[in-house]
Amino acid sequence: MDSEEQKEDAVQLIGIQLSTHDLIDLICSSVQVMDIDVESKQEIVCNLPVEIGELIVGYLRIQDRQTVKVGDEVWVRMDTKKFRSIAGYLQASYPWATKGRKLDKDIDAYCEGVELWERYRVKYNLITDFGSVLRDDQLKCLRMIVKALPNRAKKHASSDLITLYSTYNLFNSFGVATRDIIGAAPITQNEFINHWELYGDNVETLSTQLSTEQINEWRPCIQKIQHFKQQLYGEIVSALFPMETPNAKIRKIHLSTDIFRDRTKYIYDLYIGQNAVLFQRVHSD
Repeated sequence: MDSEEQKEDAVQLIGIQLSTHDLIDLICSSVQVMDIDVESKQEIVCNLPVEIGELIVGYLRIQDRQTVKVGDEVWVRMDTKKFRSIAGYLQASYPWATKGRKLDKDIDAYCEGVELWERYRVKYNLITDFGSVLRDDQLKCLRMIVKALPNRAKKHASSDLITLYSTYNLFNSFGVATRDIIGAAPITQNEFINHWELYGDNVETLSTQLSTEQINEWRPCIQKIQHFKQQLYGEIVSALFPMETPNAKIRKIHLSTDIFRDRTKYIYDLYIGQNAVLFQRVHSD
């Protein structure tokens, strides 16, 4: 192939959005290396090994992106500019934005963040490796996640998160059931839409301490939140349930202590897939 043909091929790739799996395939098929055939002991030409392609893609994905270390894993922000823009509109749909003043982070209900993170060097099984009782090592892993990911509660209201407590406190002192934290079972793609909820997307999710007048203030905001939430749905599903893994399942992990406390300001949820995570954070009324 001459240089003009290479340039033409390169131009055609500009602007194409590829999944991690497709990018690995593209790199490996584009690079040829010499190897030794085991039987003939002769040199042969072959494509770049997939293992090396995975290392290259991992390096490319991590560059110029927000990166955190979760124990032995590396998590990288993977949401697109469009996703972040829509998430911004969703954040501006909460009631405080209609009052003509600045956000009061200690009093107002607001969406702190909706983020997608890609997992590298995956080590922890947070989808199927759960029994009837949450183990100490699993709670330790959740602590590492909360400590690593950006969030306001760890500094301003750590008692609102289950990660402040020991398993003994959770299950014996507070009467928490494991299913309150991790749900009854992993979630399929078809089930996800029924399990994905965000404080403010429905009247039923609002604080029970709100007055009728306050709930009426919420109603037009709920419609906007539902609208922008639906626009985020496609990218979230693509990340958590990639096409190359047709039977993928995820786990919803509820990090907030509202399961045993009446008044919890910070409502945090993780939706963890094998290679991606949705982390959403809302400060309630």
